[in-house]
Amino acid sequence: VDENLQALMNGRTGSGRRLVTKNDIDIVSSAEGTELLKLLETAWHAQKPKLVEFFDMTTASEAALKSLIDAADDTRTAAENVMQYVSTTTRTTTLIEVHVLTPVPLTGKWAAGQTFRTALRLAESLINQDQIILPGYELKHDIMDDECDGGKGADVVVSASTAKDTYVALAGMGCNDVCRQVSTLSASLKLPFLSFYCPNPDFSNVAVYPQLARLGTVLEPHLPQIMGELKVRHAWSHIF
Repeated sequence: VDENLQALMNGRTGSGRRLVTKNDIDIVSSAEGTELLKLLETAWHAQKPKLVEFFDMTTASEAALKSLIDAADDTRTAAENVMQYVSTTTRTTTLIEVHVLTPVPLTGKWAAGQTFRTALRLAESLINQDQIILPGYELKHDIMDDECDGGKGADVVVSASTAKDTYVALAGMGCNDVCRQVSTLSASLKLPFLSFYCPNPDFSNVAVYPQLARLGTVLEPHLPQIMGELKVRHAWSHIF
């Protein structure tokens, strides 16, 4: 990362020749570009020690993980700003933005949305950078906290869709109560709805939930039975 950051700040070319390979990087000399690179450098230097400390831990605490995710989010934002600046100064075409409304449980009784957010940002950046899956388009997920609460999730969807009418889909949401309430809204908004979890088997009824699709495995109500059988088979004394 440090090497790539220096390449962005100072440029990278072969000695004594012009830019002729895909790995060459021209130096950013404008005031705006230089300032964005400085912000990226500051964010990375704040994240790096937390990243090193995290991987040196035998057991990572929840606080350490949250601190690392927050720092990584700042670095990602700074990196996206740099990437957007560099791409707009070199591309002759403009990518069409595709916005996806993405409420996830960042807080609440099941805050798995923090992990989902990290994976989502990585996938989003790869799709936008490679321009293979959606050539000519730039995918943007507007991530918001649904607090793993159905009422809050519904409020988030209504408020966001009212403020911006360019959303093409709903995504995220891993809590059953949120999926149940938002599925009705997605039908009225005429938006496809893809959840990363929501394991309640009731959602498999496409007649009742025609808009909802899920990426997670449906484990309810059979998971306790499965775990009980595995405990007996392998003589486990207890299950965490």
